[in-house]
Amino acid sequence: MIKILQNIDVAGNLIILSDTGYLDLSKQEIKQAVIHIRTSEPSSPQVGQVITNTLKSDPVNGDGKFGYRTTTKWVYPDMQKSVYDTNNNGSVDNSDKLNGQTASYYLNRSNHTGSQTASSISDFAEAAQDGVGAILTDTNTVDFTYDDPGNQITADVKLDANSALTSSSSGLAVKVDGTTIGLNASKQLTLKAGSGVRKVSGTIVGNGVDSVFNIIHGLNTRFVVVEVYDNNNYATVIVQVERTTVDVIKLTFKKALVDGFVYNYVVMG
Repeated sequence: MIKILQNIDVAGNLIILSDTGYLDLSKQEIKQAVIHIRTSEPSSPQVGQVITNTLKSDPVNGDGKFGYRTTTKWVYPDMQKSVYDTNNNGSVDNSDKLNGQTASYYLNRSNHTGSQTASSISDFAEAAQDGVGAILTDTNTVDFTYDDPGNQITADVKLDANSALTSSSSGLAVKVDGTTIGLNASKQLTLKAGSGVRKVSGTIVGNGVDSVFNIIHGLNTRFVVVEVYDNNNYATVIVQVERTTVDVIKLTFKKALVDGFVYNYVVMG
C-alpha cells in the first residue's frame, strides 16, 4: 500500500492492472466526475458497471441515459422521484387521481364511453334483468311478477270472478254452463233452446247455376224461423225452407240465382 499525502495530477489514464484490484476512496467524494460515455454497451461487462449511453433517447431530459449492469442485463432507470414515485423505489405508486379524476369516477359506468361486450361485464345479465323487472307495470288486466332468483318474468291475466271468462291450461276460455250457452261443432257459442231468441245471419251469392243452398246455423234446434230477402230492395223472397238437421237448413229457390246477385238470410230460434 502506498500512501500519497499530496495531490496527484494524472495527464494520461490511471489503470488498475490487477483483476482483483480496486480504488478505495474510503467513503470520500468524487468531484467533477463523468461516467464513461459510450455509444454502445461494452462487451463482457461486470455486475455494477456503469456507463452513459448516448444512443438511449429521452424526449424530456435529452439523449444519453445512465445505465448500470445487473447479473443479466443493462438497466436504464427512467423513473424520477415525483408524485408518482414518492418513495423513490422505481415503481409508480397508486395515484389518488388520474387525469384529475378519482378512482370512483372511472368505476361509475355513466362516465364510460364507447362499446363494451356483454361477456366482459360480470353482472351484465343480472343488471339487465333487474332493469327490465323495474319497468314492468301492472295494469287492470295484466299482473307482472319478476322472480329475481329464478330469472323469470311472468304475466298473468287478471280475471273478474263475476265475468264470463276463465283460465285453463290452454289459455283464456269462456264459461259455458251447457244450460243456456253451449258450443256447436264449429266451437261457436250458441244459446240453448228455450233460453231466449238467438239469431244467425248471412248472405247467399248467386252463381248462375245453383238454386239450392245448405246453411249451417248451429242453433241446435229445428224450431227456427227463416227469413230471406233481396239485398237490393230488402223485399222478402219466398223460398222453400227445409230444417234438415238441428243445425242445418236447406233453402231451395225456384230457379238458379243470377250470377253475382245477393240475398240475405236470417235464422232465429
